[in-house]
Amino acid sequence: MVATLLVLVLSAAAAILWVITGKFVEPIDDTPLNTRIVAASQGTVTLPATPETGLPGTWGLIWQEGEAGERRQGVLGRVLRTDGNTVTRELTTDDGPPPADAKAKVSVTVWDGDPKRTLALDYQDLTYPGDLGPMPAWFLPGSEKTWIIQIHGLGAGLSAGLRTMPHLKTLGFPVLDITYRNDPGAPHDAHATRRFGDAEWHDLDAAVRYARTHGATGVVLYGFSMGGGIVETYLDRATDTSLVRGVVLDSPALDYRAAISTIVDGFSLPGAVTDVVSAFVEIRSGADLDAVDTLTANRHSGGPKQPVLLFHGTADTIVPHATSAAFAHDWPDDVTLVTVPGASHTGSWNVDPNRYERALTTFLEHHVSQGPPSKPRRRARRDPTRIGARRCLPLARQRLVRGRLRWGRRGRCRCKRPRPARMRRPSGRGPGSGCRPRSTTARPCRQAQPASGRRHGRPPVAPTRRTGAAPPVSRAPHGSRPPRRPP
Repeated sequence: MVATLLVLVLSAAAAILWVITGKFVEPIDDTPLNTRIVAASQGTVTLPATPETGLPGTWGLIWQEGEAGERRQGVLGRVLRTDGNTVTRELTTDDGPPPADAKAKVSVTVWDGDPKRTLALDYQDLTYPGDLGPMPAWFLPGSEKTWIIQIHGLGAGLSAGLRTMPHLKTLGFPVLDITYRNDPGAPHDAHATRRFGDAEWHDLDAAVRYARTHGATGVVLYGFSMGGGIVETYLDRATDTSLVRGVVLDSPALDYRAAISTIVDGFSLPGAVTDVVSAFVEIRSGADLDAVDTLTANRHSGGPKQPVLLFHGTADTIVPHATSAAFAHDWPDDVTLVTVPGASHTGSWNVDPNRYERALTTFLEHHVSQGPPSKPRRRARRDPTRIGARRCLPLARQRLVRGRLRWGRRGRCRCKRPRPARMRRPSGRGPGSGCRPRSTTARPCRQAQPASGRRHGRPPVAPTRRTGAAPPVSRAPHGSRPPRRPP
């Protein structure tokens, strides 16, 4: 009996763990409807007062028509009133108000549908070639040459990127919202499960190649949740990431073991369960969680090679905010972290859309709109034989150099700014002894100087007694050695 009871307990525990880990690896979002509609009218809805229903900002509301009816979705607006037990908010829907007592849930995905039907944005429904076959995607044309490639997270779909599309469209950026393997409508691999970026990064690589072949001179990778982990895995493993101008991450999964630990803590389970759940996830997905730990991978590789903008809410119960804070702490010069108090997982835009879009605009204008960073100009080595090459001499003193200057057009001395040459003190002996430059050659100057020869209050040098008058300047060909002066 004891053995039988032990087997039953272990079997039940394994079954529970199998169900829990299925939430990580199954490609379809089957999040349960965890609340009910108290009342609804045209333009408003009343919900039970919970931490989710009382969040500020803009959210989606999903409800079910009847016990086995079709799911519908509307847009939750601002909170109108609350009495401690219920919350009444604005509701925008195309299907009429939901029925009372219908099952519902609050969703970060505000709109459900294509960009044309939900946001009146013109788009193209296309496919890009992937390793497993054609991958569905949405494309919004734009005037810029840099494309934004959006990658959704676990259990989400293309509609997850609808929140940022209107703003990106206003900025003029083309948007490519992609799917990856095992998505509904996309090709499936042999595992038919999520691989947490271990395999999905190949599909992102194919999307970047598609953008390049269709005229993009740069791309910005925009990843939500697991999509952020896919972006970082791609940057770590791809052979050519030269097209990437910047990275935007929203609640990115940078450490999956930390995410599993956060979920286990949410169920008030012992910490030892984390290792067991992680092992089950690896078995079911076929992925090595340590191999997709991009937080550690960046520490080994020396940090991100592109500027990163990172959004994360403090109320995230799936991916801990601490991982994003550690990423920004490791690379403060490359990562800009925008912390949104009270925002849930990928809910930073929902809580405060204005702040979110301001930060996004600043990042794109600073790092992307200015084009790719120019290569640093190589500093020329200083030639010790050409001291004073950037300095101009008054014409009277130039004549004493006896043809050792290289002249430009019309015999004028060209230089950037007039500065006195560094000369030795007059020796008083020999022709042209008024002043002698330290070198025998000089580069052409670029600015004409007055013929008076006055510089800093000094009179022009008079010709010496031996020669009587200064000899004419010899116009030697460029690069040739001037004739030697007779004794």
